[in-house]
Amino acid sequence: MELELERAVAVSAVPRGCACAGGCLITAAGPAIILESLVDAAQQSVVKAHARNVSTMAPSPSGDLVATGGCDGDVAVFAVESRGGGRPTARLVWRWEEHDGVVTSLAFSPDERMLVSVGAGDGGLAVWDLATGRQVTRARTLPSPTLAVACAGLWEEVIVSRTGAPTTRRPTCLLHVATAGARGVSQWAVDVMAGAAVSEPVSTHGIARDYLCAEFSPLFAQPWLYVGTASGELTIVHAPSKAVHATVAVAAGAVCSLVVVPGSSEGTISVFHHLARDLEHDAALAAGADGGGSGAAHRGGAPPAGVGSRTSLAGRRGG
Repeated sequence: MELELERAVAVSAVPRGCACAGGCLITAAGPAIILESLVDAAQQSVVKAHARNVSTMAPSPSGDLVATGGCDGDVAVFAVESRGGGRPTARLVWRWEEHDGVVTSLAFSPDERMLVSVGAGDGGLAVWDLATGRQVTRARTLPSPTLAVACAGLWEEVIVSRTGAPTTRRPTCLLHVATAGARGVSQWAVDVMAGAAVSEPVSTHGIARDYLCAEFSPLFAQPWLYVGTASGELTIVHAPSKAVHATVAVAAGAVCSLVVVPGSSEGTISVFHHLARDLEHDAALAAGADGGGSGAAHRGGAPPAGVGSRTSLAGRRGG
């Protein structure tokens, strides 16, 4: 598999400071965001998002929205659109002045009904209702400081019939959230009706790490939480038992971004295919391009094209 570099843009070195939404490539540039059409790179717009520098951003699963957090403590949500390759637009939907200090991480729920934000200065976790703009709950984050947040959506209750009917799943009012940071990972159950949040630490079996990024598997049948460490490892957490099941070395430097495909601080990208049957693993790791820093993302479920269950492939820049 070869990866060709289509174009390059100059961006500021902001963790999670790049996203794709509404047919645009969105990058952080000081207090503004730059929107570039994916069809015509010459079609660009600059939108001031914050009073101080943008510190993090996150696209919604559908790509219709992008959330930004700033060093001013604000959280903003924009509706992004680029029609027919024309100049992109970003319309402000919500702005919340909630956190004291830098916003370190943001995460949409899979159904885009909720947004979770984490602030470094106040150590606060906030959950926002995107339909009404109201704050669902606020809690003190664990671990402290928290550097990453992930949201798996509403917990589902498994209903097993005694009559032989198929097993069904029913969503509850509990939002499943994970936070990761200095020396630990926690999972949260946020009651979106009562506005209460309860956290439980993940058992790491006595192994202390600093965790920089987190992502849930999008499939209910695969209840896994993937967490990247500052020491170049991918930690796999079995979400129901809240315990680390496996730790795999994937990079020489810190794993600073993760969409099930981890990106590392020395510029490589690895493709990691995780198969799980109950609590058994079968993984394929692929070394990344030699400093290329370009790659294709794969999120849970079936492997990316060309990757088998026991195959390792290397991606590299073409040209």
